[in-house]
Amino acid sequence: MQRSSVTEEIGKIVFDYKSQGSHERFGKFSVPDFALSAIQAPSIAFDPLNVSVTEPDICYHKPHMAHLQKLFVSDAAQAGRFQFGGKYSRLTSRILENRLNVPKIELTNSCTAALEVAAIATGVGPGDEVVVPTYTFAATVTAFQRTGASIVFCDVDATDMMLNVESVSKVVTDRTRVVVPVHYGGGVVEMAGLAKWCRERNILVVEDAAQAYGSQFDRQAAGTFGDFAAFSFHETKNIISGEGGLL
Repeated sequence: MQRSSVTEEIGKIVFDYKSQGSHERFGKFSVPDFALSAIQAPSIAFDPLNVSVTEPDICYHKPHMAHLQKLFVSDAAQAGRFQFGGKYSRLTSRILENRLNVPKIELTNSCTAALEVAAIATGVGPGDEVVVPTYTFAATVTAFQRTGASIVFCDVDATDMMLNVESVSKVVTDRTRVVVPVHYGGGVVEMAGLAKWCRERNILVVEDAAQAYGSQFDRQAAGTFGDFAAFSFHETKNIISGEGGLL
């Protein structure tokens, strides 16, 4: 679409929005200020492809760019295949299975998606309880809450902000089906003891390892102690794909 026609299209949307009523035609659609400006002052040239974006003085995060990353992205784009299952998806799966020393992984579009799949796979539902730490990201909770299971919050240790066997034991009941240890900030929950404690009680363990790719406990990779684990490749994590995750 040519730049001039982009402005014309915006104009049509705004015209329909004003003349027919927002709720009749567009629901809660809101008109951007730049679109209104283009209609109210048509003599002013508007170029949507040349809009400046001001970056904050203090960046929240600056993602790491590996030296071959641009080459690989370009190669994937030139191959003309953007959906899952291409060369780089298969290669990534093999590399991660090898580095984590696990028989199978599934790549997902986010760690949240991986947690949701894990929650479904555990079979929990109404009447069951899932233990999660009080200090975590919302998706740790919502992934299991959407199954109908009840969420039971567990205190974290103030020294590392993670749960442990002692804190879990205080909240477990005969309805507890899953414990979700969250590895925080590259640290790892004391998993050997927790995993053994849960197995003895027939409780499943789903590790939220969003922030722990590459971390180890007693030389074993985080995410390989429990029954399931979810990792994140969001741009704020240890390795990134912009958005992405694995189960």
